[in-house]
Amino acid sequence: MSDNSPIRSSGKRQLSSDRPGNSPDGLRPFLDIGRITAPHGINGEVRVFPMTDRVERFNELTECFLTAPDESSRKVIRIQSVRSNPPSLLVRIEGVDDRNAAEKLRGWLLTVDRAHAIALPEDNYFICDLIGCQVSDTRHGLLGRLTDIMQNMAHDVYVVSSPGQADVLIPVLKHVVHHVDMEARTIDVTLPDGLYEIYRRIPTGQEAD
Repeated sequence: MSDNSPIRSSGKRQLSSDRPGNSPDGLRPFLDIGRITAPHGINGEVRVFPMTDRVERFNELTECFLTAPDESSRKVIRIQSVRSNPPSLLVRIEGVDDRNAAEKLRGWLLTVDRAHAIALPEDNYFICDLIGCQVSDTRHGLLGRLTDIMQNMAHDVYVVSSPGQADVLIPVLKHVVHHVDMEARTIDVTLPDGLYEIYRRIPTGQEAD
């Protein structure tokens, strides 16, 4: 595989999915796959914005968790039907039988536990697991924490933040990102020549000869 091959991040950037997990390995025990954005019609259907790259997973979804926007509560629900209505899905939840009941679910999340998450190919990671990792460069040391991931057609871009400094945008390619340790929550990179200088000022006395 070429060194220019991308390392992919799975999922769509959403507020709830960005909070770090509280399981022993630091990973989120639950993963959000959709956000209820509005009721649809008068019979209890809800409009769901997918938060997964694999929208087809909803076709076989019969049961999942309904999670409060602040994740303060979570309960098991049964899914009665799913219809495509791009860019959203129209979902009928058992026990939600009218528009008033559906309206109360606005902003709630459809969630699965990690054991039922989709299997990711090698060099693919869930966005919610990557957010918050410390990012270090082989030459410049600690750059900061990963705070956002820009998903482009060619490759993803990591946004690395540190207080009082400009964000560093890092192309997620194999020759740049060479180690991701989910247990330690660290990412090791080797920035292309000149990239650091675009975003950060090198302290006096540390300039290259």
